[in-house]
Amino acid sequence: FIKNPHRKQPVVKASRFNTFAVLDNGNKILFNSQTGALAELDADSYSKVSAILEDPVGEFADDNSQVRQQLLYGGFLVEDYLDQIAAQKIEYARQRYGKGILRLAIAPTLECSLLCDSCSGRKHKMRIRLSAEKFLTKFIDNHARRADQIEVTYFGGDPLLEIDTMERIQAHLADSAARHGIPLRAATVITNGTLLDRVMALRLKEAGVLGAQVTLNGPREMHNQSRKLSDGEGSFGRIISNISDSAVILDVVVRINLSSVNVGDVSAILDSLRQVGVLSKVRVCLTSGRGKAEVCTDAVGLCRQGEQDLKNHLSAYSELSGQSQLRLDFPFLIAEPSCPTDCDSSFIIAPSGYVFKCWEDVSAMVDNSVDTIFDRPVDAFQHQNLMKYTLQDRLDNNNCKTCAILPVCRGGCAVDICEQTEPMSGKCKFWRDNLQDLLKLRHLYETREEAT
Repeated sequence: FIKNPHRKQPVVKASRFNTFAVLDNGNKILFNSQTGALAELDADSYSKVSAILEDPVGEFADDNSQVRQQLLYGGFLVEDYLDQIAAQKIEYARQRYGKGILRLAIAPTLECSLLCDSCSGRKHKMRIRLSAEKFLTKFIDNHARRADQIEVTYFGGDPLLEIDTMERIQAHLADSAARHGIPLRAATVITNGTLLDRVMALRLKEAGVLGAQVTLNGPREMHNQSRKLSDGEGSFGRIISNISDSAVILDVVVRINLSSVNVGDVSAILDSLRQVGVLSKVRVCLTSGRGKAEVCTDAVGLCRQGEQDLKNHLSAYSELSGQSQLRLDFPFLIAEPSCPTDCDSSFIIAPSGYVFKCWEDVSAMVDNSVDTIFDRPVDAFQHQNLMKYTLQDRLDNNNCKTCAILPVCRGGCAVDICEQTEPMSGKCKFWRDNLQDLLKLRHLYETREEAT
């Protein structure tokens, strides 16, 4: 490689997606929401970096060429000709309409083996009928021909009540993937854990379901009050035992549902896992288990949570920063569409055979569906339901185009935007107004990982 002395240095500008935060030690954090880069700056470095960002082609450009190159590498400086909003729109369109992953979330049943507080799903005794599986197979095959790989997550209810159905669906998925010459990713199951013993884990592994998410609502006494077995007994002991047995077979994620009641008890939950020797074998994530749908709240993610939920997260993550099993995943880049409303090749399938686009829309009712797996035309109301998501141009919202964290928010939740009265206004993610605290926390976790 020979450096060309006649080549001009590219004209650059500061990225519109840069954000600063201040650490407790006085150092600054520089975060870029388009690349996810995070840099810690002492006073001297901050002075140099600030000068370059304010005037990238000015007097400091040549004197700090190494710093300048690092800023280019992290995306803090970009080429002057680059329209970053247009680039975001192109990437969003690629993810939404391009040939990519066929993502399926399938509920074999809405039934459950637990009697959880405030659960509306257990009143529905719905399971996928054997006669409907051939339509599901055809639905999958029709969409697989336009994909380059397939990914599936099973949820419910507790899908392990229908392990036979899951095994048949997995076989259909493998056949479809082979027929179209595309890979089938390892599947994941979201389960309450009461049926996830060693035998079940081995069946799942054999079927290609290699990941399991299991939920705990608190330490033993608290969990047992809210999640009882059908005989009224607590489920904590059985779940912990099953995690111990299955964690050596599957990739197990323990989800802890945070609330104002249990936010100070996460350490006790981790101690329970440590006592049976499995804490080092699992990953732990903190979230808030609440939703309005008949689907189990264990399947509902972080997309529609509020200020109190964020405070709970900040408190728990700050207290547990020394725990190596915990990872802080937000603010995160959207490398692949994580929400079905943002991707034409992502579908949520209820045991009724109706197809949905949002986890919170899933129910025994059809009102919010966008399609079915059956061979029949889409109803007018289903088309309207789909269009309310498809026609949203959230990257063109008035208050989003000037936002420094647009790439990690993308205008917010599609459902929230549908419900608000101002169509050209985004709905900020729940952590938007607390970004400074989250960046400091993420820096803490990344520093810990580097040290270990």
